[in-house]
Amino acid sequence: MTLEIITEPLNEPLSTADAKAHGRQEDGTIEDALIASYVKSARRRVETYLRRKLINQTLRLSLSCFPSQIVLPMDPVSAVTSLTYLDPAGVRQTMAPENYRLVRAHGGSLVVPVRNGSWPVTLTDYASVQVDFTAGYGADVTSIPEDILQAVRLLVAHYAEHREAVVVGTGATDLPEGVVSHLAPYRRWI
Repeated sequence: MTLEIITEPLNEPLSTADAKAHGRQEDGTIEDALIASYVKSARRRVETYLRRKLINQTLRLSLSCFPSQIVLPMDPVSAVTSLTYLDPAGVRQTMAPENYRLVRAHGGSLVVPVRNGSWPVTLTDYASVQVDFTAGYGADVTSIPEDILQAVRLLVAHYAEHREAVVVGTGATDLPEGVVSHLAPYRRWI
């Protein structure tokens, strides 16, 4: 199983100006590119920790064969945009959307055949089955829960304050405690 990003988000959850204001950075543009890179890095780190995408992105899940149900490893999923597979002759086929359905559950999202349906016979090989789907809270920041946005702000400020990999004398942590406490209710464990 592999997961790749097909389409990156159109914007970040935090503007450079908002990140600078939160971190009490001085006005000016000297470090704007650096702050923008911190925002992108913080978004990606939060997404990895949560197993959720913040702003809509298109992802591709590749599998070697059809399982009984396809568990999509990122949330929140809004749509399956394509489901393709290699037929026994090795030709890539596109499965009609009316033959499968997206099931959103509290623990994640699944793709399953329609009731009384089944998956087609496939060639078992690397990436025989590919599911393209859209994951994210929405197209802009207004749909992202405020606690998650606050965690991004805190992480950007942490990156700006501590530019080295390890902060001596504070103990090693994966994420600063304030970030973790904001994210904990939204973390996907499956």
